[in-house]
Amino acid sequence: MADEVLDHRPSTTGDDFAASSAPPAWPKVVGTLSIVFGSLSIMCTGFGMISAVFFTPWIARQMEAQADGPVELPPNMQFDPQMWLYMAAGVATNVLLVIAGILVLSRLKAGRGAHLVYAVMELGAIAWGIVITIRQHAAMDQFAADHPGNPFIAQRNEAVEWGIAAAMFVIAACWPVFCLIWFGLVKKSERDFKGSETQQLI
Repeated sequence: MADEVLDHRPSTTGDDFAASSAPPAWPKVVGTLSIVFGSLSIMCTGFGMISAVFFTPWIARQMEAQADGPVELPPNMQFDPQMWLYMAAGVATNVLLVIAGILVLSRLKAGRGAHLVYAVMELGAIAWGIVITIRQHAAMDQFAADHPGNPFIAQRNEAVEWGIAAAMFVIAACWPVFCLIWFGLVKKSERDFKGSETQQLI
């Protein structure tokens, strides 16, 4: 009778132990994506800063050459202190995202807190960017009314401007919203990062 009971026990193989001891795979995926997204954002913002210093004045000179006279730059091509501060904040936020990605890739729970701080900062920056964009468009409307013959105004397409701005803000919000949900509601314990105690020992 005892032999019959033993015969019905499920067999356990080394492969079963290997499967159960595998650490969670998500830190590698999420950590890598955070590093990639953060690095790309830093590069794009850096390119924007370089363009503001070198490329925008070059465009102005080309326009002045074609117009045979001085051409005033529209508001969306003028970088005031607020815009520089906004771009600098963007770089700092994405540096934090890269650090958070490295922490998660290393399966350290500190990566959770870093991602949550990043998400709050990034969503705040997006809200700030929306305010700047709305004010900038209002300034562009006034500039167009005051300078109807400006060559930059002749090339303006408001529908395209609003469409690009909306798309950029929606795309920018995707990762911080994901991080708020993932790290705020789903992955909250040390075990979520490293697996069970048995897994860690193996």
